[in-house]
Amino acid sequence: MSDLPAEIPGERAYKRRRRNRRPSSPSLSPFCASNALVSRTNSGFISTNLLQIYHDVLEHSLSCWLTEVTCPYKDARGRDEGRRLAEWGPSWSNRIFHRTVKLDRAAQTAGLVRMTALEGRSADRALHFAIMAFATQWAQGSRRQGETYPVPRFASPDETFDELVEESFDRDLQRYFWNQAKKALQETEHIECYRVAAAEMVLGLAQRPWAQDDVDDFLGERERARTPDGAFETGSIMSRIARAISRDGPPVYIERATRKMHILKSRFISASQKAAKAQGRATTQALHIMTPENETTVGLLYWLAVMFDTLSSSMDERPVTVTDQDCQHDDLPPSEAENDRWHVDLFIKDTLEAPSQRLRWPCSYEDAAEAVTRSGPVKVLLYRHVSYLQSLLRRGQTGARIEETLAATTSLYRYWNVTHGAFFRDLLRDFDAVPGRIRSWFFCISAHWHLAVLMFADLVEQIDDEGLGLPSAGRRRAAARMVAAMRETSVRELAELAGVATPRAAGTEPHLPGFHHAVNEGTVLAEPWTIILIRAFSRAAVLIMEEADSYRRYGLVRTWGGPHEGWNSLERADDCIRTLFYLGKKSDMARRVADILSDALASLRLADDGPPPLGGHGGDGAAGRGGGGSTSLGSEGTSAAVGSSSTESSTAATGSDIASAGGWAETGTYWNVSSIGGAGLAICG
Repeated sequence: MSDLPAEIPGERAYKRRRRNRRPSSPSLSPFCASNALVSRTNSGFISTNLLQIYHDVLEHSLSCWLTEVTCPYKDARGRDEGRRLAEWGPSWSNRIFHRTVKLDRAAQTAGLVRMTALEGRSADRALHFAIMAFATQWAQGSRRQGETYPVPRFASPDETFDELVEESFDRDLQRYFWNQAKKALQETEHIECYRVAAAEMVLGLAQRPWAQDDVDDFLGERERARTPDGAFETGSIMSRIARAISRDGPPVYIERATRKMHILKSRFISASQKAAKAQGRATTQALHIMTPENETTVGLLYWLAVMFDTLSSSMDERPVTVTDQDCQHDDLPPSEAENDRWHVDLFIKDTLEAPSQRLRWPCSYEDAAEAVTRSGPVKVLLYRHVSYLQSLLRRGQTGARIEETLAATTSLYRYWNVTHGAFFRDLLRDFDAVPGRIRSWFFCISAHWHLAVLMFADLVEQIDDEGLGLPSAGRRRAAARMVAAMRETSVRELAELAGVATPRAAGTEPHLPGFHHAVNEGTVLAEPWTIILIRAFSRAAVLIMEEADSYRRYGLVRTWGGPHEGWNSLERADDCIRTLFYLGKKSDMARRVADILSDALASLRLADDGPPPLGGHGGDGAAGRGGGGSTSLGSEGTSAAVGSSSTESSTAATGSDIASAGGWAETGTYWNVSSIGGAGLAICG
């Protein structure tokens, strides 16, 4: 891709003509942008501008998510320290793109990938269009890109014609490349090669640009945000959000890519085994074409597919595409190869019971980069465990099997809190001093993690409400307020992330200096997998508003953690909505969800006739940002608050007690809940 042009052909001429014409010219057809796009865009190339966006977003993230250090497959264990540090530094390559193309060519020469010359060109075309479709999500050079939060509820009718045409050009650019990528992947669906699988993964991360029909379906929709008795209508809000999310359909591209990567990995393993038995024969000679880097790339791409499939399947409550037996860690002893669950200690390169990874900030750049990189597999493991629970519930399992999985998941949750979670809280507190790339990496992984925690909390609540676990374990979880405590912690941290990751005021230094101007204003804009943030911040906003409404109506509030405002403040919800608004610059879905939540927030504020200050320290003001107060979330917490305060006797330690409890020291509460589903739980409150 080094010979790609500096811009999409015709784009410069288009801009020059726009500068030379009078803004109010009535002679131009409103359809000129579409015609200009068709006539001036050569779909065989990617402009330097779009390639830089792809580089600054996806390749930037993959330099953290996908490394030889954390890959569980032996073919990817080779360590080139210098190369790894270079990829973590201020200048990095399009590593995964180039290695994918090189691997495909080598595999074809070795006979592991079979395709005709025409199919090879089609595979190139599919990958290029997928990258263009991904990058054009940020092609919002018009009014929409320039909007700041909050915006008027309705667009101004006096937009200039120039703005309308530019908006049309941006939108047509997105839809054109999306449709071309979709068509190219349909034409190459039967081709089992790395380029097509990579193209499917890239497009699987992208948000589909909505057509007018998608928008029309939501016009005029103003479902009530409150019940007749004045309660916040959580069910209605969540159903509207789910409806918006469902517009993109199931994750077919990621599932197809994962199947292809599994087939290609199996083919490589089979050929390697045959080569070992056929010394000197043609098979061995063919495999010699595969360089050590090619072999490493096989493992890396397979791990990438497994990670994407794990997150995607659990979010959409679908079975994983590749079973655990087919993606076990390569260091697993042969005697345990048929285990139906991943061996956690191998993936985290640590032990859950006695963690050794307790890095704190400040530290060196290299240590911080490695620590954030090592947190990635732990996040994937939590999503995998959420998937285990979903699978058990689909199969109607109850009792001991459920409790065993809950215990394993809770142990993983506790491990995070005392290792990577503690380090990430350091980074969050000192956000402005953290280097830009590390700031972006930890923000993405942290948001992903907290979404998985909220999904886990929902499953625990369902299991206990429906009596699917063991009664004694369920009672212990209720007494410890396990569900409420997990929600409190994750929602608060999501709100705090939202408060620092969105664009700052005009004229201030961008969050990510050196990144493309469409990305660098806010850390949140560099997230490649938008749907995860949509789910995370929308869920957090709903929980905050639900709790704030309960306090408004009943005065129910319970705070731990010192003098700061409780996180049920509507200001925290507004931070989450602001994050969704800025994601809406590249995602119609995110913008729609932000509108839904803005309506709900406005309804709450209108209904608020002056209750006591939230948390006892002020209403919707920002004074409590970064504070440590909490309120209860979860049915067992709310019911206890109505009747008595007995559940507040859960074991807690502050200050000097924390060190001996094995937690982290900070102003607030350390929860050390033991014997919950057979495992310990550490939560910062």
